[in-house]
Amino acid sequence: MRDRNGNGQNPKVMESASYTEEYGSGTEDLDGNYLSLIQTGQTCIGAPVYFFFELGSDRLLNKSQLVNLDEVARIAKKYGLTVKVIGAADSATGNEAINDNLSRSRADFIASELLKRGMESETIIKGYDGGIDDYSPNEANRHTRIMLYFRQN
Repeated sequence: MRDRNGNGQNPKVMESASYTEEYGSGTEDLDGNYLSLIQTGQTCIGAPVYFFFELGSDRLLNKSQLVNLDEVARIAKKYGLTVKVIGAADSATGNEAINDNLSRSRADFIASELLKRGMESETIIKGYDGGIDDYSPNEANRHTRIMLYFRQN
């Protein structure tokens, strides 16, 4: 993991009515400061959860990934967490406009699935990266990642 955003880049867009994005300086001492950072909502809790998609679509590669959404929604509701959902597409296919739309569509799909599982819309933050080339093979870049945060007061 290159950073707390999960891919080494800040997302192109974040959509939320009630959340202020706080990334911190990136120089925090994770051994001594990690708990205080996650408690303030400035860094994600644990590692992101990834959902992978078919080429050129917002269809999951495998429907069995939905069981992970069930658990994310259960935990987020139980502990009052905010869920950040960031879609991505692989930059090896499509152009910038297509990849931007596709990554947004993937984030929208995952967010809508979380809503179906009883999450409230104000606890979901959506963003997108557009086309990325961070991972090899290219298929690994066709994802949406979810990160959990304590809510900021």
